[in-house]
Amino acid sequence: MDGFWDDLEEFGEDPFLDFPDTPEEMLGPYGWWEQQPQRPAYIWIPPAPQPTGTRGTLAEIWEAVKMLAFMIGFLLFVLWMLVAMSL
Repeated sequence: MDGFWDDLEEFGEDPFLDFPDTPEEMLGPYGWWEQQPQRPAYIWIPPAPQPTGTRGTLAEIWEAVKMLAFMIGFLLFVLWMLVAMSL
């Protein structure tokens, strides 16, 4: 047979060597499960940045205006091309 347990025995390792024999060994170092060290049951989430009360600086507003103007211009260009191709 060519199985997992056969391979372990072939190399001289007993798969049941470390198996606990008594209930005391099965309990482990902490005893019953209620006595194990507890970890917090929550994940820490950093606080969100608080708004400063202003809507945006002048540079941010100017960037938004430029982007909006570019989008409107691109849309007009596409419409112009569609009209030119339909003629």
